[in-house]
Amino acid sequence: MNANIPKLILAELKQAKATKEELADFAGIAVVRLEEILRGERKPTVTEGIAIAQFFDLEPMLFLGGK
Repeated sequence: MNANIPKLILAELKQAKATKEELADFAGIAVVRLEEILRGERKPTVTEGIAIAQFFDLEPMLFLGGK
């Protein structure tokens, strides 16, 4: 997994002044699942990566291991 994904999500959450709970709710995933992604234990699925990107208004490939 791209080790930058958790760091990017955390940085975007801070910049957006949003909570993990708000992101998880928007993305339709459990907070526990989001926390696994943030710890680098799991990578986001395509659907999750797209939803996370939409939450932050960013390119989905940033959250799917793309460049």
